Amino acid sequence: MAPVRALASPRRQASAPPRGTGFTLIELLVVLFIVGLITGVAVLSVAQTGSRQMEQTALRLASQIQLASDEALLTGQRRAVGFSEGRMAILEGIWLDEGQLAWEPIAHGTLAPVNFERQGLRIRVHVEGQRATLDDDPDRALIFLHPDGRITPFEVELTRPGQPGELRIHTTVGGRLAVDLGDGESRTLGERHAQRR
Repeated sequence: MAPVRALASPRRQASAPPRGTGFTLIELLVVLFIVGLITGVAVLSVAQTGSRQMEQTALRLASQIQLASDEALLTGQRRAVGFSEGRMAILEGIWLDEGQLAWEPIAHGTLAPVNFERQGLRIRVHVEGQRATLDDDPDRALIFLHPDGRITPFEVELTRPGQPGELRIHTTVGGRLAVDLGDGESRTLGERHAQRR
């Protein structure tokens, strides 16, 4: 004789809760919290990268100016700094046959021109308290690095449109170079530690 199967009653199937048809409210809240946390970390990371990049650019510009000044002092050669809207160049003084001094950008090595326009940075230059007009090419001498170690007093402000704050490179009262990084932090080149104002 064949086994008899018991048939499930329709009443028992209808009363069982349906499974796998959606998410609970707690599951949705946990997922939204995790997505918000990841988004917040990503936004903070991008903002810090932009400000860190601007700091590194300011320190690089100041280091190049200091290096060119040191070279002028050691070799007795004339050096200068030229700026355009998006670049900085260290210039070498060359005497022409007519006894005139011409300025040529140093194209290679550690004093090669720096392009900060690609990083979305804007620049303002003040020389001896006056705002300088910037040309298309940084081949006009704005800041002079004298063979006796003197540097024309100047201030360079770097900003990034859409971001608060600015960084400043400037000469100090003693004729040294300093970079103001914001939040009261200032670095004087040649010193090993940052100083608070």
